[in-house]
Amino acid sequence: MKHLFFFASFLISSVSFAETVVPDFTVQIGQDQTGHSKILNFLPPKNFHFNTDAPMRVTALDQSYSFTKVGATLEHVGYRADSRLKEGTKVNAELYLCDDQKTVCVRKVLAFALTVNSDLKELSFPAQASPAKKSSGSKKKTSAKDEHGFWNNDAELAIAESIQTKKPILIDFYGIWCPPCNLYSETVFPKKQFSTAAKNWVLLKMDADRPESFELKSHFKVGGYPTLVEVKAPAVSDPASLTEIDRVVGYYPLNEFLKMLGTAYANRGLSLDEKLVAQKGEYLKTLQEILSIKIEQKDWKSAFALAQEGERFTSGEHFFPISILLIHASEKPEVLKEKASIDLLNAIYANRKQETTDTLLHFEEILTSKSEQFSKSEIAWTSEVLDELAARTLPETLSVPGVELSIADIDSMRVDVAEAINDPDSIQKANARAAASYQKMITELHLENS
Repeated sequence: MKHLFFFASFLISSVSFAETVVPDFTVQIGQDQTGHSKILNFLPPKNFHFNTDAPMRVTALDQSYSFTKVGATLEHVGYRADSRLKEGTKVNAELYLCDDQKTVCVRKVLAFALTVNSDLKELSFPAQASPAKKSSGSKKKTSAKDEHGFWNNDAELAIAESIQTKKPILIDFYGIWCPPCNLYSETVFPKKQFSTAAKNWVLLKMDADRPESFELKSHFKVGGYPTLVEVKAPAVSDPASLTEIDRVVGYYPLNEFLKMLGTAYANRGLSLDEKLVAQKGEYLKTLQEILSIKIEQKDWKSAFALAQEGERFTSGEHFFPISILLIHASEKPEVLKEKASIDLLNAIYANRKQETTDTLLHFEEILTSKSEQFSKSEIAWTSEVLDELAARTLPETLSVPGVELSIADIDSMRVDVAEAINDPDSIQKANARAAASYQKMITELHLENS
């Protein structure tokens, strides 16, 4: 599923991304001069650098202890570990890498054990400039909206307008390097139909790489781009009080996007949790929608509770059971080797023509993201699942109806399969196929300047 939410990280253009593989960064782990605390120095791969404006996070799994950032430059990022963390503690580091040609910028996650692997004794970074003192005057803050009516990176003014007008807020979290984000600006926001619908909303665009976006991204647990979050009209100006109505993850054509926007406006008085209770007639459908959001947010505890609830009300369907398996495997991949897990995956593969699209997408994500748990022949099942998804695309839209899934997305996922099998020839062919699919969409759907 990561190519649905992150296919901007697959290619900026059908050529440049097809030829670009973003390698992992590395980490030097040392003991500081006192001998009491471990220090971490992250280094980018050759021909890449760190995006120091993007959010950074280093966390110890299954523990509440923290890491403190010492400094960050394009060439290295330094953190100090909590002195209570034990040798061998499992750690995840999330940083953004950009290539030196400035064609791609993606989030990368490195999992490692907190074990000394270098002679590192200290971390050295340039002195940080002191923040400029605020003027004691009461100069009024001014900002302009763009040509489509969006406030740009100014949550304060958007919230103030929402409080005054009682209109909900539509927040577009985007990256300038993200092709589907740019598609909204090219094919949706300029249209008269959108501007008519947008009169009911306060519009706000937040650049994911700018510090101004970090607070709201964290508040709404935004993980991929584009993500458009629909927010209830607030009563107070505190961003932390904003309540989500719904969200749109990925690119949708104008008519589909307007339908979702209209549904969100109809439910503008309800939060996600309130929506679950209010729409009793479509309980399971709504449950599935919110479960997908919780999984996107990596809110595993809430996602597990929702998946259990859905499983309790269904029998013989595989979406909720495979959602539970996906949640378990995110923390304990070895669960995939258990008989119950193997039986579930076998059943979905055998019944792939009747399974829902979302079930098949979870199947693909599990087999490719946890490929170390499977044989090459088992991973190859995913190719037949992707063939089934491709058969569901409509010729006029080149997409699977009802979900954000194009033929180009499906062919991008074939790259995941080839990489999981570690077959260089298959990787090359899959890259070429994906690039050709994006080019076909651009040509046949007349997506200019994409």
